[in-house]
Amino acid sequence: MECRGSVGLIRAPSCKGPQSSNKPSANVKNNRAFLGRRTIAIMASLVFLLGATVLVGWAINVDVLKSIMPTWVTMKANTGLGMMLCGIALGLTGVKGRAARLIALSSAGILLVLGAATLVEYLFGMDFAIDEMLFRDISIPIGNSLPARMSPLTAYCFLLSGIALEVAASPGLRRRWMPFVAAIGSTLIAVGVVAILGYAIDGLIDVQWWNYTGLAFHTAIGFGLLGYGIMCLVARSGDLVWALERNTTWGFGVAMLTLLTSAGISYHFTGLFEASSQWVGHTQDVLRELQGMSTSNLAMQSALRGYLISGEQGYIDDIGRAKILLKGHFDAVRQLTVDNPKQQLRLDRFLPKLNEEIGFIDHTVAVYSKSGREAALDYFKGETGPKIAAQFRVMARAMRDEELKLLAMRSEAAALAERTAFLVLPLGTFLSLALLAVGLFFLNAGDYERDKAEKLLQISFREIELMKNELEIRVAERTRQLEVSNKELEAFSYSVSHDLRAPLRAVDGFSQAVLEDFGPLIPLEGHRQLSVIRAATQKMGDLIDDLLAFSRLSRQPLSLRPVQTEAIVQSVLSDLKSQMVGRDVRVTVAPLPECDSDQTLLKQVWVNLLSNALKYTSKREHATVEVGCMDQKGEQVFFVRDNGTGFDMKYSDKLFGVFQRLHREDEYEGTGVGLAIVQRIVHRHGGRIWADAAVGVGATFYFTLAKPPLL
Repeated sequence: MECRGSVGLIRAPSCKGPQSSNKPSANVKNNRAFLGRRTIAIMASLVFLLGATVLVGWAINVDVLKSIMPTWVTMKANTGLGMMLCGIALGLTGVKGRAARLIALSSAGILLVLGAATLVEYLFGMDFAIDEMLFRDISIPIGNSLPARMSPLTAYCFLLSGIALEVAASPGLRRRWMPFVAAIGSTLIAVGVVAILGYAIDGLIDVQWWNYTGLAFHTAIGFGLLGYGIMCLVARSGDLVWALERNTTWGFGVAMLTLLTSAGISYHFTGLFEASSQWVGHTQDVLRELQGMSTSNLAMQSALRGYLISGEQGYIDDIGRAKILLKGHFDAVRQLTVDNPKQQLRLDRFLPKLNEEIGFIDHTVAVYSKSGREAALDYFKGETGPKIAAQFRVMARAMRDEELKLLAMRSEAAALAERTAFLVLPLGTFLSLALLAVGLFFLNAGDYERDKAEKLLQISFREIELMKNELEIRVAERTRQLEVSNKELEAFSYSVSHDLRAPLRAVDGFSQAVLEDFGPLIPLEGHRQLSVIRAATQKMGDLIDDLLAFSRLSRQPLSLRPVQTEAIVQSVLSDLKSQMVGRDVRVTVAPLPECDSDQTLLKQVWVNLLSNALKYTSKREHATVEVGCMDQKGEQVFFVRDNGTGFDMKYSDKLFGVFQRLHREDEYEGTGVGLAIVQRIVHRHGGRIWADAAVGVGATFYFTLAKPPLL
């Protein structure tokens, strides 16, 4: 029963080989499809939950859900809604059912409209009142977006996502436009990665590169997950296969990365240039206010001199206006230099001197009013006035020198930022252009090589066609020659079977007639010689019969059908009972499997092998013959084992030759053609045969059967 069980495993490859060989690949394909669907579902769920979490944060006013860090960009409520729509559309795309497809298309359509409307608001300064439809945003805007309005890049990504998901959910558009969907997916991944790297760079060196995109941190994560889900959707559809060479792909990737990097560096230094320009303007404002202080002080002193000389009251009004301007410029300088501790310290020291200056002028005016011009002039020309004025000028000059130094530094920083920005931008652009051009020419070279290979292939096809035609002519010629040879062989067979048999029959017949008619007259030696002649002619007849049988095997067509091997073996053993009469012979037949073969030829195989086993065990007191089948690496191997005379394995190469014998004829009769016939039949069935033996121990003959190739 074990042998029968193994037969089922063996027959499957021969009868149903293609189906069984395809099953592993089909299982792998199904597993990949399942993993792809599960990955898409995970990405869709994460994007949906991200948007829902932000909406919950807006609903219960939890800042950490809206913005992970207080100084980072806040994800707007409408962005959270857009993320939820992305998750719904991505999750339902490709799901069977009309309802799922309609929901996916509707979600993608709403997403597309949301992104397009926001971009129109930015481009044309319009307001569709969609920014605060869900929640009112009273926070200070961070980045480059307005309160409650998603950033322009977010709106742009939503627009692209809506288009991609609309195409992916539409069976009629999906196959043709899948490259466009894949491009959008990769773009979303790039946007998310650039924004996340910007936040990472900000944490390391504090340059706020996230302002480059204006995206919230969790918005960047959402777009990265969405882009990856869309790419998985494209891969699962099987409508797009990456065919570019690896070097070309890497070249385009490096070019795009260079373009993004140069744009980011240019953006950063442009921001530095803008900030430096603002600081330069700020410093110039401080210098103007300092100059106003000095001018107001001089105007106040000039008005005092005019009053002392002329005594006109109008100069008193000029002194009052100059005093007000002086204090105003001082307050302005105080306000403008609030970020400069050194200047603030100077202002703290300068304020008493300013008050002394104003007090000196007020006291001089009071002396004039009380004691007259001469007394006022004497007080004005004393040591106090010039000393206070000199200290005022020294401190004002120190403050002006500090601001001039800051102006020079900030002007240099602004110039450096300007030079760097305007240097990196064209260099990065043209470097990216060069890399893209290299990729383009490599791609062109690949197309050229492919065209060249196709032309060579066409030439090869033509040459193969010519060779095929020539081969067909040769085959036809060889077939004709073979037919002639077969006819000659048939004629030879006829000659052997008739022309050679007739003389043999004559020799045998006349020998028998001589023995019968002249037996008493012939001496004993003559009787013996005539008997040898008759035996030789009969032996020659048997050799001719075997040779004809052997030659007919090559021309006899195979009639393959399922054959009950065990029934054939039992039939052969029944026919060979005469060889077992009067002997102690034990024949064991194990369960044998069914096989596809020519029943007549297969029976001849078993006849020859079993008759040989019985013949070569004839000298054993207790003969054993075993018939069975075993499985070797998925192959059915039949065998016949005996405990007979055996043979030396060093002569095994002669075993299956025509008229080759390993034992003397006086020991065991036979023509030496039986095993050659067995080998010819096995080979015609596409199998193989071999033997294993030892002298005095016995022999085992193995053979296999396989479905032969179509002839």
